[in-house]
Amino acid sequence: MGTNLSLPMQIFNKYKEKYGYAIIPLLSTFLLNDLVYWGGMAIAGNRYHFDLTLDLDRRLPFVPGFVYIYLICYLFWVVNYLLAAGNGKDYFYRYLTADLTARVVCFLFFVFFPTTNLRPELVGDSLSITLLRWLYQMDKPENLLPSIHCMNSWFCYIAVRGRKDIPCWYRIFSFVFAWLIALSTVLIRQHVVVDIAAGFLLAEAMWQFYGKMKYYKNVRQFYEKINGIIRRKLLK
Repeated sequence: MGTNLSLPMQIFNKYKEKYGYAIIPLLSTFLLNDLVYWGGMAIAGNRYHFDLTLDLDRRLPFVPGFVYIYLICYLFWVVNYLLAAGNGKDYFYRYLTADLTARVVCFLFFVFFPTTNLRPELVGDSLSITLLRWLYQMDKPENLLPSIHCMNSWFCYIAVRGRKDIPCWYRIFSFVFAWLIALSTVLIRQHVVVDIAAGFLLAEAMWQFYGKMKYYKNVRQFYEKINGIIRRKLLK
């Protein structure tokens, strides 16, 4: 019986070693994202919001079916952020620090330069329209610049870009899907083109910045202390 359980335990220990250290750091990005989103909205909710809609945005068609891509992206984010964690601690903490810093920059934009856009009237009762109507109710046209949807998606591509341990087809998929998510944000009128550019550029800028400036090592030390405290508590 012990022999039969040895393989599952080996697999469990392998993944615990590879990804376990990243659980707390990744949860902190989720927490910070909520603080940025709801905090920015609470602070700037009554302020004047700028509309950065361009003529290009008006020319783009409204395509409710892209709401599926917009919503499916959450699974994409989970998978690729975990893949970033599987590329070694030094890589991951650079990635994490870039991500956390980018969210703080988003918060500053949401508070000091709040933006909005005009959404279309939804007509019909198709599944796409129903989902979009629900999305519009849940997500007000605020906190648009930079687009966190686009920023997260470009971080997902960064997580696999140039990595030989990731299949080529998945690296290509991640690049294409990041752009499809960006396209979905404008085709369902959640964002405008400027928001996409800002989201992509912010993610890339933070990634490159922490490649040159090694401040992420301080962040690694902080989370390793937290993980150490948690391990000691669990072993008591």
